[in-house]
Amino acid sequence: YHTYILDSSPDGSWVYYGNFFMDGSSTSHVKNIKTSESYSFSESNWGKFSSNSKWFTMTMNSNRLVLNNLKMGTMDTIDNVKVHHFSHSGNYLITQSTNDSLTINALDKKKVHKAGTNKEFALNPQMDTMMMAIKSNDGETLQLLYFETFSTYVIMECKNVSFPRMEWSANGEKLGFIYSNDNGKTFNIGMFNLKTKTTQVLDWDSLSYKALAISDTQISVSNSGEKVYFHVLPQQLAPED
Repeated sequence: YHTYILDSSPDGSWVYYGNFFMDGSSTSHVKNIKTSESYSFSESNWGKFSSNSKWFTMTMNSNRLVLNNLKMGTMDTIDNVKVHHFSHSGNYLITQSTNDSLTINALDKKKVHKAGTNKEFALNPQMDTMMMAIKSNDGETLQLLYFETFSTYVIMECKNVSFPRMEWSANGEKLGFIYSNDNGKTFNIGMFNLKTKTTQVLDWDSLSYKALAISDTQISVSNSGEKVYFHVLPQQLAPED
């Protein structure tokens, strides 16, 4: 078999490596370099360290997620996980289930917050906050969630609104998002300022681009948060009624 080092913890104490066999099978291992303490996984997909080097997750077959507390030497399993991320500090684990339920786990405090049903969310790259579009009976609500208190701040909500794309600036101060308030027939651009708690929207109808329509395919924000980039498409190719 062949052995490959796949990652190491940010503090350099742990190494994550895989043994790959000629028959196509593999095993994954996490090992402490100093103490030789180790964990092994079969039928696994990919592992990830938290930024504080206290936690390690391994995605398994059948949508299972294994969570290792590297400091305490304990292991837990979470079922039906489609997507997961650690927060900026590494103190929180965010999981999205196979039925799109969004859950935030305060790892050290052992508290769990169920945020609701969600399709799109974006973790702030610089602090323990997250933007999320939570489904309601007649649309979605764009909310800012603070992990420390599990409190929310509503950015935008109205009937038939949806938020297919969102992204933070690299400095974590602004978030650009694409939204529709007519069930996905047309789209517009918004920018939320975290410091001032204000939102600006693009007045597309006032611009001289009648032959173009905003696409919901992608959005990106400059590092400083001063510019937002998005795709457009010919008006005749925009979604019809």
